[in-house]
Amino acid sequence: MDVLPKNYFADVDYTSFLQVVHFRSVRAAGYLLNTYSFGSCITGIVLGFIIKYTGRYKIWAIIGVPIYILGTGNCALTGFS
Repeated sequence: MDVLPKNYFADVDYTSFLQVVHFRSVRAAGYLLNTYSFGSCITGIVLGFIIKYTGRYKIWAIIGVPIYILGTGNCALTGFS
């Protein structure tokens, strides 16, 4: 059993990626990561309740994956300077 969630390590690499590839400051990379983490947390809680009450999960995965990709790309391209 893993102690940390798998996504934690992607988050650590994401700040380094923003700093090296997109020339973001440490502060700006931190803001982007915190915004992304907070949004993911709130979305996960809301979708958890929606799935619980509707019983449908496949449609939310089909809708969510493109939104997730667009949001991540948007953060990387238009983040804090």
